[in-house]
Amino acid sequence: MSYEKLLTDRCEIFHLSQKANDDSKSFGISIENLPDVIEYGEEADIKDVKCYITKRSESVSQGEPQNVMIQSYLVHFRKNTDVRNQDKLISGDIVLILQEPKTIKNHHIEVEAFRKVVL
Repeated sequence: MSYEKLLTDRCEIFHLSQKANDDSKSFGISIENLPDVIEYGEEADIKDVKCYITKRSESVSQGEPQNVMIQSYLVHFRKNTDVRNQDKLISGDIVLILQEPKTIKNHHIEVEAFRKVVL
């Protein structure tokens, strides 16, 4: 069985994009020293990406005003997939934030991913 057949999930990947601050919304305050706005685009940068997503762990943090569940996943990609640190991955109804990608023996890419769920 080939590795390609093990990648049974499909996802969309959104890269971070940097947008310059808008002077018209500064209300007369100098924005030269403020950092640029970093956000994800409306359209996916890469669509219908083959991957394999497995849940690693989850933990619940009690807090005010609500509890938060943090889930950890491990995502496998083909080695030529353009994945970056802090990319957003959407697969079905799951939205994950990717961490630093690691190339495993020049064969495939593994990435840890996290999501927070408010309970």
